Amino acid sequence: MEKILWSPKVRREKLWELYQSDAQGALDEELLAEVGYGLLARCQSILMIREGLVTCPRCGMVFRVVEPGQPPDSAPVSCPGAGCGWQVTTGEYHLSKRHRELMIGKAGPAFETYMQRFPRAKTLQERMFAIDRLIHDFHWELNGQLPNRPAANNLIEGSLKQVIDLLDQLSYGDDEGAKTRWRETVAIMMKRRRGK
Repeated sequence: MEKILWSPKVRREKLWELYQSDAQGALDEELLAEVGYGLLARCQSILMIREGLVTCPRCGMVFRVVEPGQPPDSAPVSCPGAGCGWQVTTGEYHLSKRHRELMIGKAGPAFETYMQRFPRAKTLQERMFAIDRLIHDFHWELNGQLPNRPAANNLIEGSLKQVIDLLDQLSYGDDEGAKTRWRETVAIMMKRRRGK
C-alpha cells in the first residue's frame, strides 16, 4: 500500500553552501532553486498537517483526512479522486507525521509568507532574501524580543543544537560576543520556560 510522504528537511550543508555562494557574490542559481523549493515543499507539508490535509500517494489529489485537533481513530477515509480507491485511517495519518518535526508552532505566518514570496520573486536576490527571512523568522519572538525555538529547526536537518549553531554562524559569523549574548539569553529563557 502506498504510504503518505511528507517533504524532508533541507540539508544544513546545502544551506551553508548557498550562503557562502551569496557572500562571495556568485549566488549559485541551481543551489538556490534546490534549497528554495525544498523549503517551499517543507512549508507546504507543515501547513497541510495544520489543516489535516494529505496528498494522495496514488493520484496526487489533496484532501482532508482529519479535522484539526481530532484524535486518531481507525475510521478509513477514502481519496475522492475518480476511481482512485486509496484509503487511509486517521490513525495512519497521525503516525505518518510522528517524529518528523512537522510542527507549526508560532511560525505559521512565516511559512505562509514564504510560500507567497518565494515563487513570486523575480530575481535571485529576491529569492535569497525570502529564504533568509524564513530561516531567521522566529529566532526571536516578536513580542518583547524574546528568543524562541527557531522555526528553522522544523525546516533544516539536524538537532536543535546543530540548527542553532548554523543560525548563529549565518547571523553572527565570527562575532563571538554576539554569539555569547544570544546563548546567554537562550539559557535564561529556557530556565524561565521550565519554571526554574
